[in-house]
Amino acid sequence: MAAHNEAIERLKGLLKTLSSSEEASPLSVAQLEFIGQSLLSDSQAKGLAVLCLSVFGQKTAARSLDSDNASSVVISALRPYTERVFNTRTEASNTAVIGDEDRILAFTLVIANLFPFAPVACVKDLTDPFGTEEESWDSLGMLLELAELPGPLRPALAELLGQAAGTKQGREMVRARATEWLQGAVNLQTADGDLGVLCAVALSKLDNGARPDTEVTPAEVDEVSRMRADAGLANKMIKHIMSHSHAPSSCRSAIEGLGILTTKSYIKELVCQTPKALKSILALSPVLGPRPSSLPQTPRGSIDFNDKSLAPVETALCYGLTVVLVNLTARRPKLSGEDEQIERLRRMAISGKKGGGGGMDSEEDPFETDEAVRARVKSVIAAGGITALSELSRADSRSVKLALGHLCLALVEDQANRPMFIRDGGFKVLSSVVRDLLAPSTSEKSTPVAIHNGSQSGSDADVLVAAQALAKLIITTAPHLLFPPPHLTTSLNALSPMYILMAHPSSTLLQIFESLMALTNLASIGADVSKRILTDTCTPPRADEMWRGSGREDTIRITTKIEELLLADNQLVRRAATELVCNLAGSAEGIAYYSGGPASSPEGKSQTAKAKSRLQVLLIITHVEDLPTQLAAGGALAILTESPHICDLLLDLSSAGKTTPPSRNVWKRIIGMLEPEIEPEQEGEEPIPLISSSPPDEGLLLRAVVILSNLVTRVISLEQEDRVRHVADAKTAGVDTKLDEIIKTRSSDDLLEPANSALQLFKQTSF
Repeated sequence: MAAHNEAIERLKGLLKTLSSSEEASPLSVAQLEFIGQSLLSDSQAKGLAVLCLSVFGQKTAARSLDSDNASSVVISALRPYTERVFNTRTEASNTAVIGDEDRILAFTLVIANLFPFAPVACVKDLTDPFGTEEESWDSLGMLLELAELPGPLRPALAELLGQAAGTKQGREMVRARATEWLQGAVNLQTADGDLGVLCAVALSKLDNGARPDTEVTPAEVDEVSRMRADAGLANKMIKHIMSHSHAPSSCRSAIEGLGILTTKSYIKELVCQTPKALKSILALSPVLGPRPSSLPQTPRGSIDFNDKSLAPVETALCYGLTVVLVNLTARRPKLSGEDEQIERLRRMAISGKKGGGGGMDSEEDPFETDEAVRARVKSVIAAGGITALSELSRADSRSVKLALGHLCLALVEDQANRPMFIRDGGFKVLSSVVRDLLAPSTSEKSTPVAIHNGSQSGSDADVLVAAQALAKLIITTAPHLLFPPPHLTTSLNALSPMYILMAHPSSTLLQIFESLMALTNLASIGADVSKRILTDTCTPPRADEMWRGSGREDTIRITTKIEELLLADNQLVRRAATELVCNLAGSAEGIAYYSGGPASSPEGKSQTAKAKSRLQVLLIITHVEDLPTQLAAGGALAILTESPHICDLLLDLSSAGKTTPPSRNVWKRIIGMLEPEIEPEQEGEEPIPLISSSPPDEGLLLRAVVILSNLVTRVISLEQEDRVRHVADAKTAGVDTKLDEIIKTRSSDDLLEPANSALQLFKQTSF
């Protein structure tokens, strides 16, 4: 026990030294031997040893000016260690003398754990020859020869080859030297089955690396044989998981292999067609505690309840499980017309070079259709995929959080799955994932060098995926079912993710549209939410490139972005932005925002000018060729014109002198909502009325009548001179005629009441 504690303290001291070292100095032979022996020890010592190697590799790569220099530092540490392990130098000769088996096993594990951080150096150490020109050999050849005999070296070597196959340099080495050994060892029967799984993982990585996007698969490769081989590897991993689900650590490699193989559609289908396999995979997630949607449960009479759900989780396993689930539920990306044509040409070129190849075209792949993906999602949900989210989210890793965001989006893509997702606690998990991804500490911890010279880190846009999943739930679910009480307060936490989804430069049109729809629903909860939206600001990434000309600051008001989207080219985005404005207009802050405030000071005059511009935009939008957008803009104006000051601003627009043609003043535009007209192409031409078989929408008529009633009510209270002028403008526009026509031709009480009121008021002002 004392020796064990001493070893732990020594490893901690070494880790501290490596972490605080300013220069990338090589490890000594004694230190590498100690680390190797620790890798053969218990989990705590092994974990510390792995950390020491990873810190050494990362520090060496980060502090060296180039990759060659970094490799030389690692080589200077590994080469003497390798010579010591294999006893290459003796007094009698310069030939190899096999050393202690444990020492060789420890050496294999050291190289395996160092490979991801220093692949060039590890390949060089394994393949550079020892001995004389007549009798040369290398350490990889010795390991392959020794691994012909049964023993613990076999799984250690398989693990090393698997780590090597995960790197470009290592893949080339494994293909050239060790493929035959892996293919032979994959079917060997061992007591724990680890050897076969480790070999299967290495082979799956070799296949994955053999088909980069820029190269074409050789013509001699038979696609059917490849699919059968992949299915065999996947079945081996699945069987291992099903028989070892009680020991997650032994299944980590199998999950890693499935994470690679499930990128292929036929393997996705193979896994999901076996419910027991899915349940066994999900059973590897950390110990399930109480359901996220339930209250914490503590046994009565116990004050020191040991909650197993709070135990540390294995981050690597959680990441592997999440990647597998993401692959199983992922949909084929939607390509634009141009991108789809390019992809089709690329596949045709590949097919031609393969001699008419038998490769499965992605458009013809029956396993990638929407129906097939929908069925796989249902299989994952039925196996407990939603419940497992809360356990996987306990991993303190940004990579896991990002993958969970993709998984949540896939699970809620179909609206039918959303009630179940919320019921089983998925919304709580998603909210915590989004919060963690947006937290500054998380971002800094995961990406120490995140942004340089305005460029984004690769994972920056991935945050949008989790926010998009959150938006989908907000759009289709009642707030009191989604947010815990008091939902008027808790719903405020959802605003920031929606701001980022709306303003981020990498957001797609769909994401922008869904963020606007979600904000519209949130604004309907209460005045407090609307107030926050109207007053909040955000700092979108690369604001200097998106909003050029501001010259002041990167931070913008949310309303500024919403106003920009009111004039978007996309009809759905424009409609969603208008509906959001309509919901915001009902609050006191909305009235204040569109009224601009008093114009007694220069600043007040500027605000008044901006308010007029905003109202002018709403007037214009009432005539776009999209009825829902017209209804939203008309509804906003109907609400805003309840304010006398806003009525004054609108009337000022109609009496702005020669700059505003009579056909475009406020009266004419509102009348246009009652009976739309095509504006003349040339000044002085008569507008051409639209001939339609369907009557004007009654909702649009109601909004127009309410606006007219509010304007006429305001005109009555004006001074004599202003009242006469505005009444003349209204008569010129035909307000009284249109109102009288509506009263005679319509029977709806909702429409007749405001129309009668407006007409009577108008007649009073005419005397």
